[in-house]
Amino acid sequence: MLSISYTDGGTCVADARGRRHISPSGSLSKPMIAADRAYVAGLLFAGFRRRFRAQWLAYVPLAFYLCWLMLRHRSATLFTAANPGIATGGTTGESKSSILEKLGRIEGAVAGFAVVRADQDAAARIRAARQWIKRCRVTFPVVLKPDVGQRGLGVAVVRGHDEMVRYLLRTHEATIVQRFVEGVEFGIFYRRMPGEPRGHIVSIAETRHPIVVGDGRATLGALLREGPWVAARAASRGMFNAGRLCTVPFEGERVHLFEIGFCSHNATFVDRSDLCTPMLEETIETISRAHPGFFFGRFDVCAASAADLERGRFQVIELNGVLAEPTHIYDPATSIAEAFRVLRRQWRDAFEIGAANRAQGVRPTPSMALLRLLLAKVHGPSRGRREFAGSNLDHEASARMTGVKRHPVLRVKATPQGRQHIAISAGGGTLASLQVGMTPEADMTPGSNAI
Repeated sequence: MLSISYTDGGTCVADARGRRHISPSGSLSKPMIAADRAYVAGLLFAGFRRRFRAQWLAYVPLAFYLCWLMLRHRSATLFTAANPGIATGGTTGESKSSILEKLGRIEGAVAGFAVVRADQDAAARIRAARQWIKRCRVTFPVVLKPDVGQRGLGVAVVRGHDEMVRYLLRTHEATIVQRFVEGVEFGIFYRRMPGEPRGHIVSIAETRHPIVVGDGRATLGALLREGPWVAARAASRGMFNAGRLCTVPFEGERVHLFEIGFCSHNATFVDRSDLCTPMLEETIETISRAHPGFFFGRFDVCAASAADLERGRFQVIELNGVLAEPTHIYDPATSIAEAFRVLRRQWRDAFEIGAANRAQGVRPTPSMALLRLLLAKVHGPSRGRREFAGSNLDHEASARMTGVKRHPVLRVKATPQGRQHIAISAGGGTLASLQVGMTPEADMTPGSNAI
């Protein structure tokens, strides 16, 4: 047993399994947190500038091109007609589960998932998620994400039952519970003009989420400090999680930082257009045709390896519509000029596909309706969802930090019968309670496929 003391009296203890935890307070000392943030403060601006320079410079001239397209086609929202089978063409407000259900008509094409409805109380949402895990024999980890999401916000990989409960308590919207697929993640951009017999893959990019590899000795916080741009990003987004940073990953353990709140654009992307094969194109075409009214967008998929992707062996994680980007433009090898050419071609195609669908009677989303949806998207993500990203803090501590007095609090108490009594309270009153077995499986009963 190894013990390290800090200036405020807190102690970091290493147990027999190699994990370290701060005790007795359960949080990093203020001097340690201040030191962490001071270490990366000087790296913040450089990291931000290096990571986003190409993106923003490519979008500046694109704004003028979009105005020209709107004038040429006499519609500011014609691009929303590019995918008439998806709400607003996939611009905003579309249901991910609705899209996945259609793609799921092809057996094995989509990673298994269920939807926990927003109109249920917290206890029912937790019970529904657990029943689906039991019924489908899904093992942790699982992925939790909002059914109506944006740019990876609110996506969490939960490693156990308790983490799943905490997530569901902190969200108040429809939530997808999805099987976690091991492997390599790719973004495949597809387009097809209405009336054409086949579409085309126009972009393939490998997504590489930032990771740190444990050595069995250093804490996660120390490993983060060894990677300047990763640490700078963590500081910029306020992702210093006391409970997680003081844990020591096992030797060789790979910690994916998106699990603690890094969204999709914190990843790096590599152009893998070399992986486009006739077998892959055939598989993408088959899956695309399973969704009526889909012509234009990006599949996010996971494959065991690049070779498996070439053979068309992968599972779809989600499908993004007209606002999706060909993520190979974020490859450092892609110049700003090339990124602009790709984006210009993408939006030209979106308007042309929308114009072809309009000629067949499809009506674009009205401008004011789209504006209202976009404003709702900006202000809509719940406070709970934003706070959960990257957080394993207990709910009482979170309520103290945020000052939200009526924030739901989870209390778990063991009973003499060997069960757990879970109470969900807020503002001094109990919202819901239930009793479960000591293991997640003990209290599960068969249910219908609809959650």
